[in-house]
Amino acid sequence: HRDLHWGNITIKPTKNKVVTYELPSAEINVQVPTCGIRAFIIDYTLSRMQRGDEIIHVDILDEGYFTGQGDYQFEIYRMMREETKGNWKSFCPKTNVFWLHYLADKLLTSKKLPRPRKTNEQYRYFDAIVRFKKRALHKGGYKSAIDAMKNDDFWQI
Repeated sequence: HRDLHWGNITIKPTKNKVVTYELPSAEINVQVPTCGIRAFIIDYTLSRMQRGDEIIHVDILDEGYFTGQGDYQFEIYRMMREETKGNWKSFCPKTNVFWLHYLADKLLTSKKLPRPRKTNEQYRYFDAIVRFKKRALHKGGYKSAIDAMKNDDFWQI
């Protein structure tokens, strides 16, 4: 996606108890409890994809992405530019980990929600996000979102 800040995620109520995500190429099949809401990713303007031999991408040339201040998302753009070495056509799976880390940070810090008690059923989700955030970018952390999904216990909840 390359621009997965929280403004590019919308949510709406759902009556479905779980949502299933399948990534056959990575042999991943995840069932996620909805807790009554469903998230949708929007705005694929900066995304990169491959269709056959063609790579569809946008060169991120606007310096405003990299000079912005006041939100962690601007640090993510700078981290992406360093990781891609400015070659936006290339596939750099670590950039997806950057955005997952950003989202974990936002979930934990931006809404100032009270930390659930250990006896609350939602505590395990909270704790898993905290642990994922600590591991994701740590030295030797995840190389891709698929690496995180296969190896982080957060995705097993």
